[in-house]
Parts: sequence; C-alpha cells; structure tokens
Amino acid sequence: MGQQRAETASVLPPLQMLDDPSDADRPRPPRATCEFYRPDGAFSSTFAYRLCFVDGRLAAKDVARTGPALVEEETAG
Repeated sequence: MGQQRAETASVLPPLQMLDDPSDADRPRPPRATCEFYRPDGAFSSTFAYRLCFVDGRLAAKDVARTGPALVEEETAG
C-alpha cells in the first residue's frame, strides 16, 4: 500500500483486463482509479486482481470475481 503506480508495474500480471469484471461496482476509495488484472495462467480463471490508485499511489487491493463463478452463484439461488 502506498507504492507509486510505476513501482507496481514490475510485479503485476501481464494481462490487464480491458473491461471491468461483473462485480466491479463495489465501493472504491474516494477519487480512486481501479485496474483489473487476470492472474498468470489460463483464461478460465474465476477471479481478477483489483488495484486502486489515488494520486498515483496504491490505495486498495483485493480480488474481484469474474465470469463462471458469478453465473454459478446466480443460478444456485
């Protein structure tokens, strides 16, 4: 937390998502810009890393669910 955006670049997965995952509408830190990254490996992953930056510094990081996990949850209920 608190790292400059440029400092995080060397440790981020290579695949940044162009579109936000389905559960990306959860609260973000005020004034934050969030980016989503797929983990290394196959595209069938059910999560993405969410990194939020405020004024160029890392302000929040967590995991966002994607695709199949959300469909399974919705149909199970």
